[in-house]
Amino acid sequence: MRRRGFSRGCTTALLGWFRERGVRAVDLRASPDGEALYESLGFRRTQQPGMRLKLS
Repeated sequence: MRRRGFSRGCTTALLGWFRERGVRAVDLRASPDGEALYESLGFRRTQQPGMRLKLS
């Protein structure tokens, strides 16, 4: 089921839901296979083994 846009669609919808509720940052732990998707959505690496997106 890879490369069909399902993960991007779900993640984009979830980030929109977070924004509507005033969430200011989202932290996650990505597998090596998922990192490119999250980077394309604006997540950046943190000092810990994770990624973060600051929502505006």
